[in-house]
Amino acid sequence: MKISWFFLVFSMIVTAQDTYLDNFNLVSYANNNGSQNFTTNWVETNDNNNPANGNIRITTNRLEFRRLPNEYITRTLDLSSATSVTLTFDYAARSGNSNERYLRIQLYNSVLLTYETIAQLRLDTSGSFSYSLNTNQISANSGIRFMGGIEDWEDPDLFYIDNVLFSANSGPSNVITNRKITYRVKKN
Repeated sequence: MKISWFFLVFSMIVTAQDTYLDNFNLVSYANNNGSQNFTTNWVETNDNNNPANGNIRITTNRLEFRRLPNEYITRTLDLSSATSVTLTFDYAARSGNSNERYLRIQLYNSVLLTYETIAQLRLDTSGSFSYSLNTNQISANSGIRFMGGIEDWEDPDLFYIDNVLFSANSGPSNVITNRKITYRVKKN
């Protein structure tokens, strides 16, 4: 008679995902449509800070930009518990002179203590945008800013942003390891 022993060792890693989302379904700079809330509302600079009118506004369930000589809008969020973060949003634009005009997308860099441009979207484009944040952009003071380019915008220059989503992965939050399962097999 022969007896054999088998040991099985396994580990399990559990991760979590938080979402910070504004789908602009209400004419409000305080929208929080994700599983977590942004730390601030959208804040306009050099405009009237009114989501219903001005050069930056919410209209038809989208964030709209028009005639942007020096206006911009910013929102902050706490990503300090995240290990990786992806920013996505949808966009559409219309311009009479698209070669010279664009919208800059900026993220806050917690090491340089300033906003840095991660992309420039021309005013003759539309689609979906996706960007993986680097470690300097993942902090308790993370932020996003949309602002015009160097050239002043004119009529009929318009840019629309929708579904601004930060998908933040944190983990491993729980690690289960060193569990042993023993099997005894008896052969005759």
